[in-house]
Amino acid sequence: MAAVTQRINSYLGGVSKQSDDKMLPGQVRECYNGFPDATYGLTKRPGFKHIVNLGTGTTYDGGKWFYIKRDDDEEYVGVLKQDATNPVHIWNALTGVACTITYGSTAAKSYLNGTKDNFKVITVQDTSIIINNNVTVTAQAAPTFTEGLVSSIEVQYVTAETTYTVDIKIGSSTQTATFTTPSSGVTIDGILTDLETDINAMTGDHANITVTKLSNSLELTSTAAMEVSAKAGIDNKGLTSVGNEVASVAELPVKSVNGRIIKIVNTSSDLDTYYAKFVAHDGVSGEGYWEETISPSASPGINDSTLPHELINTGVNAFTFKELDYENRLVGDDKTNPHPSFVDQKISAGFFHNNRLGFLSQDNVIMSQSGDFFNFYFKSSQTASLNLTQLILAVHLLNRRLFMQHCLQHKVLSCFLKINSSLCLPMLVC
Repeated sequence: MAAVTQRINSYLGGVSKQSDDKMLPGQVRECYNGFPDATYGLTKRPGFKHIVNLGTGTTYDGGKWFYIKRDDDEEYVGVLKQDATNPVHIWNALTGVACTITYGSTAAKSYLNGTKDNFKVITVQDTSIIINNNVTVTAQAAPTFTEGLVSSIEVQYVTAETTYTVDIKIGSSTQTATFTTPSSGVTIDGILTDLETDINAMTGDHANITVTKLSNSLELTSTAAMEVSAKAGIDNKGLTSVGNEVASVAELPVKSVNGRIIKIVNTSSDLDTYYAKFVAHDGVSGEGYWEETISPSASPGINDSTLPHELINTGVNAFTFKELDYENRLVGDDKTNPHPSFVDQKISAGFFHNNRLGFLSQDNVIMSQSGDFFNFYFKSSQTASLNLTQLILAVHLLNRRLFMQHCLQHKVLSCFLKINSSLCLPMLVC
């Protein structure tokens, strides 16, 4: 041992496994039964106090233990154990009283089918998110949609002694409704009334067309796909028809029926296409406004039963375990507002960071909308930017990769990528 004398002010630096020449003053190799405290210095480790027996030696073997601290007066310890009847057990850490567990449904219990290595628990205030990394996330089924079942016929201008024509093709059959305006006394209502009469008189499959007359247009609904064209005037633009899509927002009908959905193409690119739904002021038809909506042929979202569940502290010694209500996809389609990348994959871990909920899945980090923890979709397919929407970090290094852990320090999210059994690559999301 070298003949060196050194004064150590305190032993508050904690345990360090570095070599002596790299250790800082105040750090130690080992600290047995000691507790370094900035106020009281290095003190003796506080002893334990027996509160209650939780069970026999094998009762909770294989369970996933976790700790919840609401405040200094309310702390809990719990365990997740595969059990079809009661998979969640929680006790008051201060009194030892067993808590009452309420389950939102029988299906919620089935989410806890796994071993302790399958579960991750993250807690913020009175809510804990339970993640089962053995469950594959699935999307809701897309609705059945048939194009050409609706159409709008709109009068753009009125002129005397002009023929207004509507051609409707169903299958190989085309039938026509026409009205020629008189030399005087021409009204929009007169044009629409006569065209409505002609369409209602059509035969065959055309007889299944339902006509709703508005102040300046006719709304057609058919049980079979139809192709509708309309024309009037010298430029053939006095009467127009709108089916399931338009080239720009300027072509949307001024009035329509509530819930009418139209695709706005904009350009040849699918990435600037979006969908608009008409919202009538009276909830039926007439005047209203168009708002962005989801494609009628797109899946509305993710199956909540396959996503992480919620364990919520509803009162002293009372908890409820249930499915979370994740936000559905409200706008766009699979190209402009795709599912999060954890769909059809398994979620390995989760975290809260910068007012977002994040999940780790395969080689991706997927984060929710800021301040909207359970929304993993764009709020508008027209403003899909990094600052306003979900954050996804993809790492492409090897054919096989797996995020194994994460940590939060000094407002920086660190994720560690497991390359093999001995090599982990740190990744950062600031």
